[in-house]
Amino acid sequence: MSNQIRLKRASGSDPSASDLVTGEVAVRTDNGKLFTKKDDGSVAEISGGGSAGPTGPTGPTGPTGPTGPQGPAGDDGSTGPTGPQGPQGSQGSTGPTGPTGPTGPSGTGPTGPPGPTGPTGPSGTGPTGPPGPTGPSGGTGPTGPTGPTGPTGSTNNNASLISSGTLANARLPSTIDVSTLEAVNFHDSAASAGTLNSAGWSAYRSGSGFEAITIVKSSSGYGTALFIKRLTSCGTGHLITFHYGSTAVGTITTDGSTFSLHPSSDYRLKQDVSNITDATTKLKALRPVNYRWKSNPDLGYDTGFIAHEVQETGYFNRQVTGVKDGMKNKDDNPEEQEEDLQGVDYSKFTPMLVAAFKELEARVTALEGGS
Repeated sequence: MSNQIRLKRASGSDPSASDLVTGEVAVRTDNGKLFTKKDDGSVAEISGGGSAGPTGPTGPTGPTGPTGPQGPAGDDGSTGPTGPQGPQGSQGSTGPTGPTGPTGPSGTGPTGPPGPTGPTGPSGTGPTGPPGPTGPSGGTGPTGPTGPTGPTGSTNNNASLISSGTLANARLPSTIDVSTLEAVNFHDSAASAGTLNSAGWSAYRSGSGFEAITIVKSSSGYGTALFIKRLTSCGTGHLITFHYGSTAVGTITTDGSTFSLHPSSDYRLKQDVSNITDATTKLKALRPVNYRWKSNPDLGYDTGFIAHEVQETGYFNRQVTGVKDGMKNKDDNPEEQEEDLQGVDYSKFTPMLVAAFKELEARVTALEGGS
């Protein structure tokens, strides 16, 4: 033989020419057939081979190969059944008392029938009473004839002639119609006509009607400039009522312990009512500030808003009076100008604050429900 015989294994298919060199023998381990590569380069099955012997014992298990990559996640399983209901939570605190409802109409029942007349008591004989009062005087006799008219006296409408007089001991009627008076300004000696810059009082009326009452308090004396009292015999109720034209626009009332300012808010005065929206955004447009008053900086810092900044947000025009850097006629001298200072009604922010709170509460509830 020109070549040495070598053994190889083949499994699953017959070996090809490229699998062997000349003279090599290959065994198919699945069926026991033998193959060799001849000198001419072809592969031939070796005939005469016997049947495959019995399968030998299984060799020892080789070491475990490395773990393969994790396969893709499977589909989500179906939702399990709902668990049992948890125990009921403790009861929340009682909410604030709601507003008192309107008073119902007063009912009036029918008058009951008169009761039976009681028996007549025994007749008594009392002592003789005192003499009765003197009877009324007889009627006034007829008026005598009118005497002749006297000469007409001169008329003097100069109010300054009585400017230093006094009415302390005079008899005055219970009502005086000031529309018939020539004077248009009533004041004490401290006030000049139409103005009041020092302590005193003034009541002014023009030709078209009453205009104003002015009170300037002095630096000493009685403790208050204006005193208003409602007697306990009157019960609680209004101290002052404000009207514009024929419409009531507000009141100041007392409950016997304190007073309250009530701007009108009756539904019968309102129209085009709608809910406030986006309140949180509107409040965020405001700039709360600390400040000191120029008139009295020693009072320390106060908190609030700058009026024209509130106005410029475009959301709170009704809470602010006047305009930035505005001017007006002076109250005590219309011929001169003075600063028309702006003001802010802080009580009118309450509805916007309530609306913002409800918006935030709804967001918190939504977040808690989603967690």
